[in-house]
This record gives sequence, structure tokens and C-alpha cells, in this order.
Amino acid sequence: MLPKDISREHKQRLETVINYILKNLNNDISLEVLAEKANYSPFHLQKLFKQAMGESPKQYIIRMRLETAAHYLIVYGQKSITEVAYECGFSSPAVFARAFKSYFGISAEKMRQVQHQQQVIIRKESFHLKGLIDSKKIVYAEGGSKKTLKVEIKKIAEMRGIFINAPLQDETMIQQSFKDILRFADAHDLLTADTRMLGLIYPHQDRYGTCISISKGQAIPKNTEAITISGGKYAVFKVRGGVRDTFRALQIFHDQWLPDSGYKIAELFGFEVFMSNPALVVYSRLVKEVYIPLEPV
Repeated sequence: MLPKDISREHKQRLETVINYILKNLNNDISLEVLAEKANYSPFHLQKLFKQAMGESPKQYIIRMRLETAAHYLIVYGQKSITEVAYECGFSSPAVFARAFKSYFGISAEKMRQVQHQQQVIIRKESFHLKGLIDSKKIVYAEGGSKKTLKVEIKKIAEMRGIFINAPLQDETMIQQSFKDILRFADAHDLLTADTRMLGLIYPHQDRYGTCISISKGQAIPKNTEAITISGGKYAVFKVRGGVRDTFRALQIFHDQWLPDSGYKIAELFGFEVFMSNPALVVYSRLVKEVYIPLEPV
């Protein structure tokens, strides 16, 4: 998500700001609060953020709210547009409607009405996933055939982990981030026989979390980003290949398996479990089990 040439200190502080924004999109987020999180003055943060991200904190917040809202509209068909507007931090449905139409060139109502393939085209034009989704190509999933996925339902226990963000479209940086988180975990004595390396998929936020699981009793080092992965039922399917292959599989899952399954997606992100060490194997050569959280319709 951040440029490779940014200093480690600036990167760590900006990551703190970005993670705070992404966790609080439904709340009021002021520049002053963000500056306090980064331990910078508001002026310095504004300047550094713009240099690193190519947009101001305010522009980034609005973009993330809109892209999250688009994801909500497609994934959570049961939510009303008013609910989506408020849950994504907009002050009113009218403000949301204007911003959505301006950004995507289509109304939220129309987004829900068009076929999924057209939704992909609309989002490719205005959305950071441009280049990741090709509606003309279909993944060959591990254990499946063309246009099909072999999906299992598994029940898992709650997991805790620590993570580092990587750019969703940069597979080299994803592998490097796995090396970094593994090195960090080893230095802080967090690695055990039960440690798992996970990939956190945030399709609506242009990020990929490289994650190390930690046991319930382990203390989390200061200034470390932590996550709790909810226990419960997950749809699980295998994919071989890179990020594009994962997204094509997710598209098939959403379009073909989910509608008649009796389930709906429970949370906005899923995760990957690897058959090989992702710090040692090039990401595009990995076989992954993709986990999507479910709840009854």
C-alpha cells in the first residue's frame, strides 16, 4: 500500500494511520485524531500522507468508504441502501447517493440492479481492482473444473494474529511481507509449533494482510497490528496461482455457489491458508485454501 522507498519509521506511523482509518470508516475521523495516532502535527501528517499515498487523508477516507459501500451493495443484498450509507460513515443517504454517483458514474440502486459482469466492468473503471478481475477468464480451481469450485463447509475456532499490510496487486511485496512478519514474530518469541501463516483478503481496500497466528495466552508487542478471526462456519475451496486466480475463484463462488447454498457472507474479508511457506515460495506458485465466513440466510 505504501511506497517501497519510504523510511521504516514513516511507514510504521502511516500504517498505524491507515489501519485506524480502515477500522473506523463508520465513525467521524478527523485529521487531528489521525495526527495524534501518528505522533505528527496535522500539517506534517497531511503532507507526508499525500506524498506517500497520492491523495490526502480526507480523499483516502472518502474513497475507502465508497469502495466499501460498493462491496456491501454487492455482497450484502439484504442490507438497504440507507443502512449501507450509515454503516460506511456517510452523514445521510442523500450525501451518500451524490458521492456514489460521482465516483462510480452509476447510482447505488442501479449498481444493485445490473448483472454481476456489468458490476465488475463498472468497478474496474473506478476501483482499485482494475487488472485483477477479468470476466472473460475463468479459474481452474484445485479440485474443480471450468466454472466450478469444489466447496466444503468447515467449522473453525476463533484465531488471533498479528499482521503487516501489503499492496493487493504486488505479489513480490506480499512475499516480502511474509518474510518480514515471520522475522518479527521470531524476534519476539511468538513462533510455536501451532503457528500458522495466513493471508487476509480485503478486496474492497486494496490491501492484503500477511498474518501470523498467535496463541490465546501470548502477549502482543506494542505498536503491533492485531486481528481476531471469528470462529464459526466457513466455505473453503482450493486455488492454485496468483491474486488474479484467487479473485476469479471468488467471483465464481459468489455467482454460482453462494446463491443456492442457504448461506450468506458473514464478514467483508476472508483468509487464505497455505500448503507451503509463503515466505519461501513465490506467491503465484502457492496452493491456497480460501476461507470465506458464512452465516445462514
